[in-house]
Parts: sequence; C-alpha cells; structure tokens
Amino acid sequence: MSNIALVGNGTSLIGAGLGREIDGHDHVARFPKTSGDTVMLETADWGLKTSAAVVTPRLLKTMPGESFPHGVGLMLYDKRSKSDAVMRLWLNMYCEIRTQGAMHFSRGTAAMIIVSELGFTKINCYGFDNIRDANNEHYKSMFRDRAVDDTLHDYAAEHKLLGEIANHYGVEIKCLPEKK
Repeated sequence: MSNIALVGNGTSLIGAGLGREIDGHDHVARFPKTSGDTVMLETADWGLKTSAAVVTPRLLKTMPGESFPHGVGLMLYDKRSKSDAVMRLWLNMYCEIRTQGAMHFSRGTAAMIIVSELGFTKINCYGFDNIRDANNEHYKSMFRDRAVDDTLHDYAAEHKLLGEIANHYGVEIKCLPEKK
C-alpha cells in the first residue's frame, strides 16, 4: 500500500521544521485532544494535511457533532473493547512485557497496529516522544503545560512492541524526529 505519517502531540516537533515532510506522506493521521486540534497551528513544524483523526469513544463523546473538516476520517480505538481479536493479541503481548502502567497501550501504538493491519508498509511517527525514548522524563503534550503522568503507559514496553509489530506485519516504523 502507501505510506502514512502518524502525528502525535509531543513537543519534539517544535522548531523541527518537519511540516512539509509530514504533508508529503500519502496519508496523515493526527491525535486530537479536542475537535479543534486536528490542524496544528505551526504548519512549518506540524504540517497541515489531515486524512484521519485517531480518537477513543470517550474523546469522541466530548466533541461536537460536526467536529472534523469534510473529508477527515476517524480512526477509532476503544481501549475497553474485548471483541477485536487482533487488538487483544497485541494487548496480551504488551501485558506480558510491560513492567508498569495500565493494562492497555496508547492511542499511538493502537494506530500503528491499525494502519499495519490496513496494509501500510511505511509508518513514520512524529511527536511520539515517550515511545521514541522511553527514558524521556519530561514529555509534554502540546495541549498541556504539565508533564504527562507516566504511570498511564509503559512506554518502554510500547517501544519494544513496535519492533514486534514491524516484524509481524513486515512494515517499516520510524519515530521522528531522530533523537539528538
């Protein structure tokens, strides 16, 4: 299939000037915290193109009915669903390797699994600061002025899981920008 950029909310994108690179992908999925977050303010760093928004049912309930611009699809990840056999397989593997955190992985890792299942062969993940570097002690979302509670996820386990996902599906997964 084609390539996709998954654009997270980590501050590593500030000043990185990767907007054109992000927009150069066949598809771009973003991770809004509210309906207005589907387009980032600084296009030089974040890009402008948006093919899909990755949301959870809980987040979707907080958004107005006409939240997304015409043509923007939704990629829905329900952390509480027990019916998706593929996601259960990956959740079980995550639970086997995690050492802390919740019994589920982040929307970012879920999106990587979903787009791998859809047949994308090249996945570039931008602004996933904790998955890129599990030792990152000061991850801050663009939409919060405080550090994210790192007990919500085991990012070291998620980082390890990326290798398993890439091997299983035969996809290339990169977390960008590269760690300095």
